[in-house]
Amino acid sequence: MNHIINNLNGYLYSLRRFTGNKCDFWTELVELEGSIEDSVKNHLSTFEVDLEITDSKNISYSEVEALLDSFILSNLKIDDDDIKKLLAWDIVEYYGLASTDIDEKNDFNPLVSNGAIQFTMKSDFHSSHIYYAVPIGNQIILTGLAVRGA
Repeated sequence: MNHIINNLNGYLYSLRRFTGNKCDFWTELVELEGSIEDSVKNHLSTFEVDLEITDSKNISYSEVEALLDSFILSNLKIDDDDIKKLLAWDIVEYYGLASTDIDEKNDFNPLVSNGAIQFTMKSDFHSSHIYYAVPIGNQIILTGLAVRGA
């Protein structure tokens, strides 16, 4: 699954270029140790930057779509809405590839079926910053979306 997450990370990094680098998008694989929130907090504590979780909540797929639109699609220097929808769906498919990489009988659309857990962040570097976590097996795909400027 790690190779799929690396591919998604590269895809997100490429999309960042279409924002003129005013946004940051990335993804990481985190081991699930205890609860999802504890695992995310533990992972974030290893960072050298000062981050604080100000809120967390379960979100549906439609809310994930709204996050992708707000943080990524609306900031892209691309005018074609059909292309934007395709780019968003490409992101969603990476979660399915990761899920079926663990076990081919797993749900191909865990993000669509189960949604995610959103973590709203306070950051000195980003004016707006969230993570959303998608647990798959004993791991979490943790995706960060942020707009630069404090």
